[in-house]
Amino acid sequence: MILWVVAALVLMGWAVGANGAAGVFGTAVASRILRLTSAAILAALFAALGAYFEGSRGVHTYASVAGMSQDMAVLVTMTSGVLMSVLSLLGLPASASQVVVGAMTGMGLSQGHVNWSTLGSIALCWLATPVGGAAMAVAVYTLLGHVKTRLALPMLIEDRIIKIFIIISGSYTAYTFGANDIANVSGPLIASGALSMSEGLLWGGLAMAAGVITLGWRVMLTAGRKIVPLSGFGALVVLVSQGLTVHVFVSIGIPVSVTQAMVGAIVGLGLLKSEQTVNWSMLGRIVSAWMVTPTLAALTVFGIQTWIV
Repeated sequence: MILWVVAALVLMGWAVGANGAAGVFGTAVASRILRLTSAAILAALFAALGAYFEGSRGVHTYASVAGMSQDMAVLVTMTSGVLMSVLSLLGLPASASQVVVGAMTGMGLSQGHVNWSTLGSIALCWLATPVGGAAMAVAVYTLLGHVKTRLALPMLIEDRIIKIFIIISGSYTAYTFGANDIANVSGPLIASGALSMSEGLLWGGLAMAAGVITLGWRVMLTAGRKIVPLSGFGALVVLVSQGLTVHVFVSIGIPVSVTQAMVGAIVGLGLLKSEQTVNWSMLGRIVSAWMVTPTLAALTVFGIQTWIV
């Protein structure tokens, strides 16, 4: 059982890191502010720190969705990891929280017990995340645009300042990603008693960091370049909006999606500038993945637990 627990943790952590944390610096890479290597290292480091120091709230929330034994938690985590890996290889930003909650719901249905109240609260936050990201982007763009206009700095100095703040805000967003998504990596395993809280936060965070470094570039390019072309200032607006949006949900202990907050912020910024700048085709593919993943995860786990196990 220990071997299966470790395998499930490593697979899910790697997949979540590759898919989710990659979106943290996707806008900065797409706008050529940071190189892929630098972006991946910063995202990996701060995601691991966020997971360890501020990731416990979401774990407690997941513990109340559906009770499960250790072998059930391994099945949920392993299935979620496989689905997230497939989406990462396709270069699609997906929601780890939707995959994991879908898988836990499928497990709960197979056992005849699902906490629908907690599930409803989580689903409501899912809906609020991209909307909140878009609204936050409008507010941040307006505020920072006003500051930028008032300062009226020379272009060269302005670009350097923007680059510095992109690095700072991106590192902060990576931290919030780790604090948010560690529940998706190790929450079911911790809730079932297969891992202690400290073990799950530490090793899950390191697995996420590995995912960022090894496969993160694919989702960085998809999320940051193919939805809306961004300037350096636009990338800064998206990063600040994304980090603030996610941290709100981290503080209340409900895991959401960093990529959904990012995509919402990008779309909000794109609509603010011009509706024609939004790549609606790519956006449609991403939204379709968000809709399909929780249902697919639930059906997969329900089928395995009911007909195979």
